[in-house]
Amino acid sequence: MIYKFDNIEVDTLNFRLLANGQLVSIEPQVFDLLVYLLTNRDRLVTRQEILDAIWQDREVSDTALSNLIKSARKAIGDDGNQQRIIKTVHGRGYQFIFEVNKIDDSNKTSLIQTYSPKVKLLATIAVIIFIVPFLLNIYFGETNLDDEKNSYPQDSENMQKSIAVLAFDDLSPNKDQEYFSDGISEEILNVLAKIPNLHVISKSSAFAFKGVAINIPEVAAKLGVKHILEGSVRKAGNRIRITAQLIAADSDKHLWSQTYNRELSAENVFDIQDEIATAIVKALKSKLGINADTFTTEIANINIDAYNEYLQGRYFVEKRTQEDIDIALIHFSAAIELAPGYALAWMGKAWANYWSSERYYGNIPHEIALERAVPAIDKAMLLGPDLPQVNARMGWILLAANSEYKKIIPYFEKAIQLNPSYSDVYKSLALYKTDSPVEVLQILKKARQLNPLSMSDNNSYAKHLIRFGKLNEAEKIAKHMLTINASQYAPYNVLSDIRIVQRRQAQAALLSAKAVELTSGLIYSKYIAASLHADIGLHEQAAELMSRTPFDMIQHRFSGNIGLYISQTREKFPRNDKDSFGMVARATAELYAGNYKESAKYYELSKMCSTCSQKIHVYFQVGNKEAAQQILDRVKDRLTRSINAGMLYYRSLTYIVPIDVKSMEVASLEGDVDRAIMHLKRAMMKKYIISFEYKYNPIYAKLRAHKDWPSILAESNKLAAEQHEIYQKLVLEGTNLSL
Repeated sequence: MIYKFDNIEVDTLNFRLLANGQLVSIEPQVFDLLVYLLTNRDRLVTRQEILDAIWQDREVSDTALSNLIKSARKAIGDDGNQQRIIKTVHGRGYQFIFEVNKIDDSNKTSLIQTYSPKVKLLATIAVIIFIVPFLLNIYFGETNLDDEKNSYPQDSENMQKSIAVLAFDDLSPNKDQEYFSDGISEEILNVLAKIPNLHVISKSSAFAFKGVAINIPEVAAKLGVKHILEGSVRKAGNRIRITAQLIAADSDKHLWSQTYNRELSAENVFDIQDEIATAIVKALKSKLGINADTFTTEIANINIDAYNEYLQGRYFVEKRTQEDIDIALIHFSAAIELAPGYALAWMGKAWANYWSSERYYGNIPHEIALERAVPAIDKAMLLGPDLPQVNARMGWILLAANSEYKKIIPYFEKAIQLNPSYSDVYKSLALYKTDSPVEVLQILKKARQLNPLSMSDNNSYAKHLIRFGKLNEAEKIAKHMLTINASQYAPYNVLSDIRIVQRRQAQAALLSAKAVELTSGLIYSKYIAASLHADIGLHEQAAELMSRTPFDMIQHRFSGNIGLYISQTREKFPRNDKDSFGMVARATAELYAGNYKESAKYYELSKMCSTCSQKIHVYFQVGNKEAAQQILDRVKDRLTRSINAGMLYYRSLTYIVPIDVKSMEVASLEGDVDRAIMHLKRAMMKKYIISFEYKYNPIYAKLRAHKDWPSILAESNKLAAEQHEIYQKLVLEGTNLSL
């Protein structure tokens, strides 16, 4: 059925929403809500009815429903003030009030049908069983694929054997089994990704085209691959039908297409799976010399219902909100109860727990989140030491616990060894393998090639390009990110960094505020935005940005009330004896109070701030010169490698700065104020505006006492005033800063 109203078209057969003929990206639950309101538009629908229809028997908060309504309104050009399309009747419910034209398109063919979750699972596994062997045969058997050069805009030397596995059609008309579609793709990827020299696009990029009409050559060009796999799954009684086709992207030619019909049951499905996996190994062994166990799927011999729970948990945890993470934990725990030896279920439990941290997407104190995550990931490692996902998650949790890099990197390296197409791990390996900044850039580029539509991978690569002064290339990536999703915060963060380097601080401040508006409340993003505002004299805006966070006392630093900042920090932090975030907050407050012994005590208790300039300064002040020098030497070593690699910019206290600013920090810590001033003057030649922190932080008191400081500060204040004026003008004009 197609419903038309205003400039909107809702196609229920193909799960599409169009505005003025253009496809609108929309979450499945938001689409379901719109359809439910449309089909019941002749009456008021209660909140409970919507909860029952969208979430069935799951417990969710009123906030979740309110957010869903808000998202639905935004998708169709409505809002809570006007309510011209969806009307709220307070205390009762909602009603769709706009005039609608309904078109019956039931004669169209759709691949979407309704089946039970268990049938869904059988379909998922059937795809893995029947299709993967044929794909492997296509690549490594007698079939010759097109060898023309790939047109992917990022250069790659060996892209001839490259593939993207698009999401197989979801058989649920309500899209409530989307996690099974994810399962189909991931299990195919888990096998294909282990094949040496086969470039397999990450799931998140391939899934960007889910539920929309696609043009194969265009999709392949966006993903940078030579081949596309697409297909569908149907069930009739006990019969499963799987149709799949492998397509050469440049010619849109079907290289291989096949339909399979089999009778399956829950009892025999894994036996069949093992049989086919063995056939895969035999087909490849002579050509690749692989180990006999290399291509066994990771779900063999797992309870079907446990696997079902795991898939649902993964679906919810990837939504990255505290509410969805809580739901994910319920599913992961259910999977563990059904199958205590299921490594991925334990990994999922660890994943959800550490993402619940206030440092990420939740509201749980960081150390408490880690206490819950660590035992689960340890159990996962015990059960599945050779699973790439488990090794990757172990590395990330160790990072969250601020473990030494030498302990972390081996887990990332093993994950990549087990899955050469694991883009998220390439990024993590790059960010923490700091021996060679140039190598880091190459690794981040590889991650982006594997996951070209990933905001995270694009963001990391673009920001590293900025450090080398490659602004044009970084800006192209930021604009590309906006075409992927203009409602995501990452492209605005990249553009903000670019504007900082270009010394367009006003635009940078506004872009950072836009990024904050689009985040789920990441504290660090708010602090960066607040600092950028404070640097150009927008102290009230800076304070406001920090006012609604767990660390709201920082607003008083920006407004100049240091005494209130210190007293409120002392009252609130640390929240417990394992509160690393709180320990650093308290250490900083004691530093501002001049109480160095207390500051050093809290730095000692915290596991964070391993290379902070403030920590180095405090250790020197209390006479712990050996510890201070060890940390300072690490900072100097990293700075030297950056300079030798040709980096022009460095991420300092809050945001990206000329590398001379970091050199100024180091010289100040070493007590060489003249050299520090020399580096600061060099930075001023690039129209650097002195950071708010350098003006007030006690560790730079000697810098501020230098005879040249007043003239340097006057020049900085003049630049700040110019940017302040530009900021006010941009706000009045409502300038589109992303252009």
